[in-house]
Amino acid sequence: MFSLKQLGKISKRGIQVILLSSVVISTGAVAHNHKADKSKQQHSDIEISQAWARALPPVVPNGAAYFTLVNHSNKAIVLTGVSSDIAKHSMLHESYFDDGKVAMRHIEELVINPHKSVTFKPGGFHVMLMGLKKPLTKGGEFTMSFLLKDGSQITTPVKVKDAPSMKEHAHHH
Repeated sequence: MFSLKQLGKISKRGIQVILLSSVVISTGAVAHNHKADKSKQQHSDIEISQAWARALPPVVPNGAAYFTLVNHSNKAIVLTGVSSDIAKHSMLHESYFDDGKVAMRHIEELVINPHKSVTFKPGGFHVMLMGLKKPLTKGGEFTMSFLLKDGSQITTPVKVKDAPSMKEHAHHH
């Protein structure tokens, strides 16, 4: 357990993780319920974790968000769109190499097969945040909502942080 002195040093998100962990530990033997997660997910078959966006200078008009999405169901789940409270427009995108150059394309639909995961990361799938309403400042947080083909929606918090070092994302060509 934590002492009150230790709790004073833990961030709000840290406290949420501790509280969520205690709920998961106490209910884990009974059921695995993703709706108990603080990400306000409305679809119990999908788990979104490690959602983050790179901190940017205030003059940069567009940004990107990354995360891991897991389909825990027995059927394919189809993402058809995304929105965010921090950007005028948000879109599912993919980076790819075209004739030796990096390019991006909009993705109309993304299928996540049963019991599979998709990682959105720099240099691959990502959410483009266009027309930022406020800067992506380190330590900040915003929400993203994903629209599924079945009409349901999932909302998750996104932390703004410095980009991982280039060593962590080294590209081999």
